[in-house]
Formats: sequence, structure tokens, C-alpha cells
Amino acid sequence: MLEAVPIPVKGSPEESTTKINILLQAYISRTKLDGFALNSDMAYVTQSAGRIIRALFEIFLKRNWAEIAMIALEVSKMVDKRQWACMTPLR
Repeated sequence: MLEAVPIPVKGSPEESTTKINILLQAYISRTKLDGFALNSDMAYVTQSAGRIIRALFEIFLKRNWAEIAMIALEVSKMVDKRQWACMTPLR
């Protein structure tokens, strides 16, 4: 699955940060997963990711970090819509 994600990920799949990155990319890309364990991990990561990214967006806004807040908002929209920023609904 490491090779199937659109944005290359450095690191081994055994690391938790790498696994979360891969699962988020698979979720946004609407990739089907095999196995109960991966589906369970995907559900946990996606439920938490939306809340965490929105919280980071709020923190960046309060600290007046406009550029980082814009990036966090874009990532939040990608996770919520399950659609990459470069894609449009008309595609």
C-alpha cells in the first residue's frame, strides 16, 4: 500500500506516523482496504484527523499565522470531502 498512495512517504510502514500518513492518503483517494485491522485503523484515523486538523486551523488563526492556517484549512477540506485539492467535482 506504500506504493499506491499518490504522495510518496518516507519511512518504514511500521512507524505510526508513516502508517497514519498512508491511511489518510488512502482515505482521501477512496482506496479500498483489505483486512479488518486496516479498516479499523482507517476508521480511527479518519475520525480523529478531521477534529485534529480543524483544531490546528483554529490555533493557527488565533496566532495570526495566515499561511499555515490556509494550508490547514485546505487539508481539512480534503479530509472532509475525501477529495484532493487538485480535483474538482466536475472531473
